[in-house]
Amino acid sequence: MAGAQGAPSDVVQLPAEPVGVGSLQHLLGLAGWQWRVAVRRGLLPAPDIDGPDSGLWSPDLVAVLLGEADAVREAVGTGWPVGLQRTADRLSSRTGMAVETDDVRELVNRGLLEACDLFEGRKGDFPLYASTDADLVDASALEEIIADRERNRLLGSDQAAKRLGIRASDWKWIEPAGWIAPVDHAWRKVGRTGRREVLCRLYRAEDVDALLEIPGVDWDEVRACDKGDGSPLRAFAPKLAPGRAELIRRWIAEFADLNGLDVWARYDGRDDTWIVDWDPVDGHPTKTEIRRAAADEPALAPHLSAMVFGSTAGEATRWARAMLEPGAAVILDTETTGLDGVVVEIAVIDAATGKTLLNTLVDPGDVAMEPGAQAVHGITGEHLAGAPTWDKVVAKVRKATKDRVVLAYNAEFDRRIILGDCARYRVKPMHLADTSAWGCVMNRRSDHLGIWRWVALGGGHRALGDCRSARDVLIRMAGQAQATPGRA
Repeated sequence: MAGAQGAPSDVVQLPAEPVGVGSLQHLLGLAGWQWRVAVRRGLLPAPDIDGPDSGLWSPDLVAVLLGEADAVREAVGTGWPVGLQRTADRLSSRTGMAVETDDVRELVNRGLLEACDLFEGRKGDFPLYASTDADLVDASALEEIIADRERNRLLGSDQAAKRLGIRASDWKWIEPAGWIAPVDHAWRKVGRTGRREVLCRLYRAEDVDALLEIPGVDWDEVRACDKGDGSPLRAFAPKLAPGRAELIRRWIAEFADLNGLDVWARYDGRDDTWIVDWDPVDGHPTKTEIRRAAADEPALAPHLSAMVFGSTAGEATRWARAMLEPGAAVILDTETTGLDGVVVEIAVIDAATGKTLLNTLVDPGDVAMEPGAQAVHGITGEHLAGAPTWDKVVAKVRKATKDRVVLAYNAEFDRRIILGDCARYRVKPMHLADTSAWGCVMNRRSDHLGIWRWVALGGGHRALGDCRSARDVLIRMAGQAQATPGRA
């Protein structure tokens, strides 16, 4: 886009022959957009040569126009044309109204503003507007456009509730009362990953504002409600049919009571599904059996596709419950000289009761304590003075863990460290060498939470304290499965 030439008329040589558009534009020092604005506003006369040479200006008319060139440039402006947003900003500054880009588009649609140039970009072509054209827009016409836009603005339910100054939870009673209906719908991404979309109802702002005129509604009373209070608007709406969440929870409670089972569900907002888990008795019900039972419930039929039967979280809960059975498992933890070091402390507790079965420091022998490890657990050489070496401790470890599943928060680490010390002292690890005898609380916790990454234990980094923290995790896992982020 070329800039204005700005050539003063007193140094321009007058043409001896008629000139066309390009030559006259150059003589007047007008950029392309300035020429188009000047022509549209009638600031330049039509060509005065008729006949076969139509489209040309005579030398006499050109001389007159050269004398008026400065006035034409001043009228059309010399600033670069701008896009929608900057045009809206200029109109806002001039009129004091909150002008949006959609208002500028509507000015164009109504023929009250016209693009004078085009910006050709990699993402498409965008119209540009002269500032002086924007300055000529009638303020009353703009006010009318903004009023129309505000009346017809589409609002989601949360936005509509905010416009009325009420809680989002109050809005659910308004449509059932028959006071308003959506005029459109739009898909909106929800959840942490944005993978799920929900269809949102959209309401016209004018219709939302009209709600304030409904007789018999005390909107001040509605606005005064605190979180958790029932909505006064409920009295105006017929009884709502139970939603999906209520139907699923109701069926689960009835199914569990009828079959004498422990059944629970959690809502997964990432996939908009309800995950149903249960504790089977003698292997029943199976996934097929419980799915068939749900399918036989007429009220659940529309929601069956949103129900998932059985999950890794449920398996983790059942595993935790089994590990908490009397005599089933112990929980072990070690503190070491480093990530690839040796044991300096070990503790074992009964998983079911929490009773301490072993808690002792261990002399690491000639293996030095790494500064990083000491900073974590705080065990120093002074603490270890007089402590037994591993070959004196291992028999107690084997006895405390015999005929039990050995649980550790990070089982792979603790097992590797113990086997390394057994090899160093040439003592037999016995059942501690069997991978099937170990269980990892951390991995099961990840299954339970539905997150497959490292989750810190949060203990005090001493063996006995970490054993107790791992047992706390086990107890929480054995309870009802926790809900993942999201809501029904």
